[in-house]
Amino acid sequence: MIRIMIADDQPIVRRGLHTVLEAEKDFQIVGEASNAPEAVQLAASLRPDVVLMDIRMPPADSINAVREIREQGWGKVIMLTTFDTEENVVRALKAGASGFLLKDVEISELANAIRQVMNGQFAIQPELVATYLPALMGASHEDILTAREREILQLVAVGRTNAQIGDVLFVSESTIKNHLTNIFAKLKVHNRTEAIDKARQLHLLE
Repeated sequence: MIRIMIADDQPIVRRGLHTVLEAEKDFQIVGEASNAPEAVQLAASLRPDVVLMDIRMPPADSINAVREIREQGWGKVIMLTTFDTEENVVRALKAGASGFLLKDVEISELANAIRQVMNGQFAIQPELVATYLPALMGASHEDILTAREREILQLVAVGRTNAQIGDVLFVSESTIKNHLTNIFAKLKVHNRTEAIDKARQLHLLE
């Protein structure tokens, strides 16, 4: 069962998403938030598998919320919005979002995107890739991993175990395992040794 949290400032959007997604046998809606700070608090409490988040929820946009949720390992994030500017797409992905979709997406495509993200893949609406590919390709290698993921990989590289890394960063061992799963998926590797080698090739380690 994939546990999903919805973050959108419009109640009608939250209700609509809740209804259509819960019709999927492998989805469970575990919470709803109406703004970015509330989304961070709920993600910390509920630890959903996937957060569907609008990029603009007054009083602020959601980029910092995405970054905090990802760096703390509180769930993967898919942006679901009407604001498809190049800046929004690139900023969201750099902050750690695993997907970027528009609200006119078909329900079947949204459901498939959620499953893709759960399998460690990225889910970006095809027309957005076609439009913004040059900007996405221009992102530096450092943008592949969040600051917290690079910090964890640095500790892995010096031989720390998951438990030791958790002690250093004041988080649980399971949180470290979640981060490593995300790191492996982003670097397209299968284990710690391969991750360290790939990170060195990309100059992600100090």
